[in-house]
Amino acid sequence: MTVALITEADANCMETVADVMVRHPKLCHEDSTVGDVRQLFADDHVHAVLIMSGTRLLTVIDRADLGPEATDSAPAARLGRLSGRVTTPTAPADTALQQMIAANRRRLAVLGPDGTLLGLLCLKRSGTGFCSDENVHQRQREHLQQRITGAPVTGQYQGRPSDRRCTPI
Repeated sequence: MTVALITEADANCMETVADVMVRHPKLCHEDSTVGDVRQLFADDHVHAVLIMSGTRLLTVIDRADLGPEATDSAPAARLGRLSGRVTTPTAPADTALQQMIAANRRRLAVLGPDGTLLGLLCLKRSGTGFCSDENVHQRQREHLQQRITGAPVTGQYQGRPSDRRCTPI
């Protein structure tokens, strides 16, 4: 049996989930409705919706959780789950990447030991790495520029819900 030794230099180069997570994901409050969640999913970059109570994550909702029986006025917090949809900030980023690819997941919520949401791990469409806060901000700037210039915006979220139940932090 061969044992691979990790040098101190190797250990310093290993990224954790905390190093690569998006720190300002869009969030929904616990009183958000299924309709609010459907509105967020109109943006093809949104793969999971995070429902919060204060700083505590209640549930992670995927598109598949929105069955036809869920009416727009129903509470969104009843949908989704945490199991299989969360990770810790100290987990190795490369391990999280392999797990996400194997599970066909593009998003994992990052939780502290007390259940506090710390961020969101966002796998790029290419599957080769993670989105950064800068990637997200760049997309928002491009979207705003399209709206200002009048260029059509297709497949994108057209702004925050007017009731402000789902907002970026």
